[in-house]
Amino acid sequence: MTPEQVRGRSVELDLDLDPEPLVGASEAAEILGIPRSKLWGLDGLPEPFQRLKMGPVWLAEDVRDFARCAEEAGRLLWRPSGQRFDVASAEIEGVGTPRRRGRPKGSISLKNREIRTVVLDELVGEYDKMTVRQVFYALTVRGVVPKDEAAGYRPVQQQLATMRREGLLSWDFIADGTRLRRMVQQWADKDAFILDVQSAYRRDLWRTQGVRIEIWLEKDALAEVVVDVTAPWRVPLMVSRGQSSVTFLHSAAMAAKDAYEQDGSQTWIYALYDHDAGGARAARAISRDLPEFAGVPVHFERLAVTPAQIAAWSLPTRPSKAKDPEARRWGNKPAVELDAIPPDRLRELVENAVESHVDPRQWEIERRIEAEERAGLRNLSTHLSYLGIAGVLDDSDEASEDDDDD
Repeated sequence: MTPEQVRGRSVELDLDLDPEPLVGASEAAEILGIPRSKLWGLDGLPEPFQRLKMGPVWLAEDVRDFARCAEEAGRLLWRPSGQRFDVASAEIEGVGTPRRRGRPKGSISLKNREIRTVVLDELVGEYDKMTVRQVFYALTVRGVVPKDEAAGYRPVQQQLATMRREGLLSWDFIADGTRLRRMVQQWADKDAFILDVQSAYRRDLWRTQGVRIEIWLEKDALAEVVVDVTAPWRVPLMVSRGQSSVTFLHSAAMAAKDAYEQDGSQTWIYALYDHDAGGARAARAISRDLPEFAGVPVHFERLAVTPAQIAAWSLPTRPSKAKDPEARRWGNKPAVELDAIPPDRLRELVENAVESHVDPRQWEIERRIEAEERAGLRNLSTHLSYLGIAGVLDDSDEASEDDDDD
């Protein structure tokens, strides 16, 4: 039997004594004889033995003891006819406590329990990470919440925050690229600095591909979802936050111009924007201004959201924004947010676009050269560390001062 580390201590599981020492939410609900969706608001349920990425797990013995105590106390855990819990009529060992009217304190509504069930049973197993709005659209497609900000999005947002605070949902599951931390980079010591420098080295693998790729994204919130693809391919992710400023467009155009003048590399822009008046306007500005500012070939493609994708994937729509300056031009066409595309499909769009430009053989050659160069940097860092880089830098500073005296 293999020792398992649980709660910081080594525990050897005796499978002969209990064939199922740990149970997940579904097994716990089965032991209690209730639907899984009713588990989360159950008052008095023992604390999970461990909270894993897949969800909480309990000791099977604790759950059985809880069920036995509830039965001895004459406590009804679930009433199918009325679809409501009797979670406050008595403590586990307290009998005869008067029943309160309304939903018991600390319990959650049926709607919120349904949100939790779908998120934990379906979405967590299907996706690595999602934005809050992506979760909202996934729930609207499943008919769990309405396509409404107040009645749909707000409850989803609140439940996702609560589930993470309670340890039911991993903090890493929700992506938020809208908040940044700005600080001066620091190192523990000179050895850590040298190690960081050599490990950070990346060769420009696109230099021999004869092409530059940029992914333009309308929303900060989706950056963490898309960067999972762009980072490994070392492709710039350009987050415009809606309409790009002229400064941002001009800066990107100059980078495209420099690349073309240096080695003839042409730039391909793939844009991910909402299907609405604002998204159309932002994408139009990129396709128009970048080639004009650069004065060199710049190719543009609207990668999402497109009418074909809306039809093929049955993406949920929303009313177009009446206050948009181009609302009249957009007309009565439905609007679709980029967040409505499931995260795996969004990443697949980007992956396919990037891969279409890659020469695999040349890419591998450049990767091997990079590996050799990084090995050389490791050797250099070891040598510098042995000599004492601090002393070397101090000597350089003193030499500079001597030169100034001359």
